[in-house]
Amino acid sequence: MRRLSTIFLIVFLVLLAGLGGMVAFKDRPRPEPVAAPPQEADYRIKEIHIDETLEGNLRWQLDADQAEVFEQEKQTLLRQVTVTVFNQDRVWTVKGDEGVLHNETRDVTLTGNVVVTSSDGLSLTAPDLRWENEARRLSTDGAVTIRRAGTTITGRGLEVEMAAERALLGAKVRVVITDGRNTQLGLFPRGGS
Repeated sequence: MRRLSTIFLIVFLVLLAGLGGMVAFKDRPRPEPVAAPPQEADYRIKEIHIDETLEGNLRWQLDADQAEVFEQEKQTLLRQVTVTVFNQDRVWTVKGDEGVLHNETRDVTLTGNVVVTSSDGLSLTAPDLRWENEARRLSTDGAVTIRRAGTTITGRGLEVEMAAERALLGAKVRVVITDGRNTQLGLFPRGGS
């Protein structure tokens, strides 16, 4: 019996020491995880200009204050971006704080203070905007405000098909007309919607 109580005491002391070690281990300060260094760009370019042409016609131009090219990811990060899109009888200018150009497809995503203006008086603001080059489509899932003389349209989500001159606001559409004599509801007032 005495031997059994000695074994019990030894097991109890080992467990107590183990628990004490675990508490001390948990309470000790942990080293900060080492953050992976940011990937370096393959190229850094100050003031970039890109033209996209099709069959000798200028389709769009891209200008940015700064570009960082990542060849492996096949993309270019842009700062202070202006994209000018040429469409039949009007010119669209799209500006944003930052952008990503997908080098192979020439698709562009702009973020931060995105403003679109057209040569016929339209202005559009959105938190972000995507340009799909092959489809010639502008789109966003965010909140959109469209202004033209006498009219303000707000909504959520927008898809613009440049070639077909067709636009679709996704949801929560609200139209405010301040001048009924000068109202234009369409993005493409002479032909499309």
